[in-house]
Amino acid sequence: MGRLTVAVVQGAAVSGRPDRSCHRYNRLLGNLTADIILLPELALTGYDATLDYRTLAEGHEDATAGWAATWARTLDALLVVGMPLAADDLVLNAALMVLPNGSRHTYAKRHPWGGEAEQFAAGAEPPPVLSFRGAQVAPLICYDMTFASETADLAGLVDVLLAPSAWPWMSRAHAAAGPDLARAIATQLQCAVAWSNQTGRCRVGSRTNWSADRGAGRSLVTLPYRQAEARCPARGAAFATLTIDLDRLRHRRREKLAM
Repeated sequence: MGRLTVAVVQGAAVSGRPDRSCHRYNRLLGNLTADIILLPELALTGYDATLDYRTLAEGHEDATAGWAATWARTLDALLVVGMPLAADDLVLNAALMVLPNGSRHTYAKRHPWGGEAEQFAAGAEPPPVLSFRGAQVAPLICYDMTFASETADLAGLVDVLLAPSAWPWMSRAHAAAGPDLARAIATQLQCAVAWSNQTGRCRVGSRTNWSADRGAGRSLVTLPYRQAEARCPARGAAFATLTIDLDRLRHRRREKLAM
């Protein structure tokens, strides 16, 4: 089955300015070689409760999708980026997955966190499981990962879980809980988990009652029981890559899930 290299990329968006955020991520992506590349939740708009995401929502053929498709083709990789997605009269907090051939798939966050429900409708569809270079991959977005039913539904189905996030700092314990959750799910599902988190300034809460915070960073790619792990720091733009032996991963999963 071979090997697959997965990268997580974290950066600080320019709030409400996807065009300027693209330039920041361009500098990171230009240095990457990987099969799958994951960017954070709402990577280019920023995670900011004071924004009006209705004015920032885009479709599958708009600027963010075009930018992602260009990089997916250039890097010959599956590129995943979080974005506000316009869907009929709704705005969804979505993960856009673009393959090197330009085909596009989306998953909408099914459990908005706190004040997000004022801005985003809940997604209605389960995460799609895509086959890419011999691996089965699926997305879950940030808060979705905390629901046991969401992760349990993927048991035995995925080799790599892709989790874009905008996990805020809030406290030292809260910041540590994000990557610890990713590690726990890797062990639960016996799969690799890529968790890409925002860094830089953010605002959490609602548009009328918000507090200033920052993204907790600490993006990572991890395997069950931390057999191997690649990590980013808590602050600053960075990327981390991990090469996964798919045959070994599946063999261990069959053993564990059969017990």
